[in-house]
Amino acid sequence: RMDAAVLETQEALEELRRRWEAQPLAEAIAGLDSNELSAEGYRWSQSVSLHYVTPSKAAQSCKALSQNEMRDGLKAPSASLSMPATHEALCIAPAPPCGYGLFAMRPLKQGLRLGEYTGEARRYDLWCEEIKARKVALRGKDDASPFIVEELYAAWAGVGSGEGVVIDAFVIDAFAKGNAMRFINCSCHPNCSFKNVG
Repeated sequence: RMDAAVLETQEALEELRRRWEAQPLAEAIAGLDSNELSAEGYRWSQSVSLHYVTPSKAAQSCKALSQNEMRDGLKAPSASLSMPATHEALCIAPAPPCGYGLFAMRPLKQGLRLGEYTGEARRYDLWCEEIKARKVALRGKDDASPFIVEELYAAWAGVGSGEGVVIDAFVIDAFAKGNAMRFINCSCHPNCSFKNVG
């Protein structure tokens, strides 16, 4: 099974390279080491219901999650929502300058749900404090931009509840733990958006 998945992924990446010819993306895909489509990337893809094999460098820095982990006293919703699995047409590929991105390997219908963005559900205020502290440690100040890598894998998720109080806002932080959707916001010109369904 893995060999067939690797072959299908190689074909998909070659199609992406041709589609984006004369762009930095094509060069990055052409430079992708064939060993990156490994057993590690295959297992990561399988655990997050991704059809194509994830390049191992993309999977290395993120523990695969099939559902959100609640932190900072947040409670999971009592009603379980039925979310679709990651859409089978989605493939993770190099996306300079941000690392990796999520690409559709065929046209998708407008309004289609592509999957659930999973990660660590965090209180927005506490997450922001941690990001500011990392910025100060890295560059001596906490200016909003430029972003640091930890910010690139987070999605604002609205209002939540925890320990008897309503939390003003929370974020799904997929930097260290998440699924394929963590790569969806790596575009300077995105053509899809997040929708809070909880």
